[in-house]
Amino acid sequence: MDKDLLIKKKLLETDLEYHVRYFFKKSKGYSFTFSNYHSKAIDFLQKILEGKIKKGLLLMPPRHSKTLLVKMLCTIGFARNAAAEFIYACSDKTLALDCSAEIRGIIQLPEFQDKWQIDIRTDSKAKGLWRTEQGGSFWAGGFGSPIVGFGSGKMPEALKNNHYNFGGLQIVDDPLKEQDRHRALAREEMTKYWDEVLPSRKNSPDTALVAILQPLHKEDLAGHIKKYEKDFEILELPAIIDNKPLFPEVYSINDLNSLKEKVGNEAWQAKYMLNPISIGGNILKTQFFKYYKELPFLKHRWIEADTAQKTEERHDYTVFQCWGKGYEGGIYLIDQFRGRLEYSQLKQRFKDFWSKHNSLDNYNPRKYGYLKAAYIEDKSSGTQILQETKLEGNIPVVAVPRSRSKYERAVDVALPKLEAGFIYLPENASFINDFKNEVEDFTGQEDSKQSLVKMDKKKTFDDQVDCFISACEHGFTEALSGSRVIDSFMQAKLKRKRK
Repeated sequence: MDKDLLIKKKLLETDLEYHVRYFFKKSKGYSFTFSNYHSKAIDFLQKILEGKIKKGLLLMPPRHSKTLLVKMLCTIGFARNAAAEFIYACSDKTLALDCSAEIRGIIQLPEFQDKWQIDIRTDSKAKGLWRTEQGGSFWAGGFGSPIVGFGSGKMPEALKNNHYNFGGLQIVDDPLKEQDRHRALAREEMTKYWDEVLPSRKNSPDTALVAILQPLHKEDLAGHIKKYEKDFEILELPAIIDNKPLFPEVYSINDLNSLKEKVGNEAWQAKYMLNPISIGGNILKTQFFKYYKELPFLKHRWIEADTAQKTEERHDYTVFQCWGKGYEGGIYLIDQFRGRLEYSQLKQRFKDFWSKHNSLDNYNPRKYGYLKAAYIEDKSSGTQILQETKLEGNIPVVAVPRSRSKYERAVDVALPKLEAGFIYLPENASFINDFKNEVEDFTGQEDSKQSLVKMDKKKTFDDQVDCFISACEHGFTEALSGSRVIDSFMQAKLKRKRK
């Protein structure tokens, strides 16, 4: 190997920043967009490579090069020791396998092989586990996946002839799925895997551990480490520092402010500012509602229904709400019915509510759009209404299954749109105060049915909120769900109108 190649080889083994720049361009065909904060993150990871940090937590926002740095941390590790052993785990198994394949692809580049002759074993075709002929290995999988027969790092005896004293790493990359962040059981399983499984997969107590992630919840892995693991070195790089963007080459301050409006304050504070906020009562703050005195022109209208069957005081209310979609993108609460009804009354009340808002006398379609559908949660009395109304064929009812809690749906769907000013209420409607009070009182704990309280205790109701959250789900999609039912109904309605 000539002198110049030896110098470059040494630089690529010792300088992580140079390694990132060089192999990014070789693998992608264009230069890496480097920012000042990358140097801070790389310096932190360099200390892990050199054994100066044994346990590290690096917090960064999404789309700020986290996973790229993880890949390059692994390739420089193999450059230092072809026998190094890695474990890489992230929340999504597919992403973990893709990352594994890219690392292997970089190692197989001619520009890598002409400096380090690392051969991937021919029996290592699986993305999730491959080995080098020199005794190294790379295991990749979903966080929580069983790791049987594989370890990370090397015992001190095996590193005697390695100049860098480097034997491998345990790497955790965004271990919690975003949709699971409000699920206590998912968080508990995550921390159990962290506390019990990963430590047992170290081949040496000296094997370094690094977690690189965006926080999602106060009790996610970042929160767990900060609370219980005092021996961790931590570097936090939020999206905005001193009112300046962390990555100005890609995101301006205006871009980030627009993003904040889009994702909502809860997600913004957690993922981008690395500071998850506690969410309890007052999740949906009523000061963000906007109001109208007269309905604007609307694209279309629809009905949300949350039904109950029992009339005793302790049981839920039935709520029907009519909503409209504005041309500017907002949604408008038009009308509401709320009461306790027996099923014999319930079905007729629903039909009356539909007829009221389907009446040409009350709502000219040229001005307020057509009433297109009624969304009914597919449970209990709602299921009965769905079945019977579908048979009658006069109202386009769409069944709404629920796989996520009200809390998750409120935070993920309703909260961002509310904070962005897209929800309008009728200024002088008689039901608005009750509606707003229920919104203010909503905690998300109603789903746990700690609410199945005894009769002598007060129950918190969320029926109006449930319809409101559902309206946000149906109002901010490109097309109303259940389109086959709706299309068939609208075709028949327009055909009758032409006659």
